[in-house]
Amino acid sequence: MPDYCFESSPLKSLAYFALDIGLITGLYAIAYSLDSWFFFPLFWLMQGTLFWALFVVGHDCGHGSFSKYKGLNSLVGHLSHTPILVPYHGWRISHRTHHANTGNIDTDESWYPVTEAKYEQMPWYEKLLRFYLP
Repeated sequence: MPDYCFESSPLKSLAYFALDIGLITGLYAIAYSLDSWFFFPLFWLMQGTLFWALFVVGHDCGHGSFSKYKGLNSLVGHLSHTPILVPYHGWRISHRTHHANTGNIDTDESWYPVTEAKYEQMPWYEKLLRFYLP
C-alpha cells in the first residue's frame, strides 16, 4: 500500500465522519417522507450498516488512529458512539484491556477461547450456536 494511506489526516477523518452522519440523516429523512412499511426492512439494513460505520469511527478514535489529537479523538468517539448507545470511554477502556489480553482464558474480558473440557461438556445446540452459526 502507498505510504499516504498511513498518514493521519484529521480533516479527511472528519469529512468521512460527516459523510456517515449525512447518510444517516438522509436515510431518516427518506424513511420519514416515504412512511412505507415496504421500505423499512431496507432502511433497517442500511441504517444498521451505517451504525456499524459509526462504531468503526469510534473504534478508530479509541485506538488513536482517527487523529493524532487526543481531545479530538475523545470528542468524535463520544459523538460516534452516543447514537448507537455505546458508552465510549467505558468501551475504550475495556477494549484496551481486551487487546492487552487477547485470547487469554483468564484475563480477556471480551472474548476467550473455550477449553477442551468445557467444549466437551457443551450440549450440541450450544456448540452449534457458538461455533457454527453467525
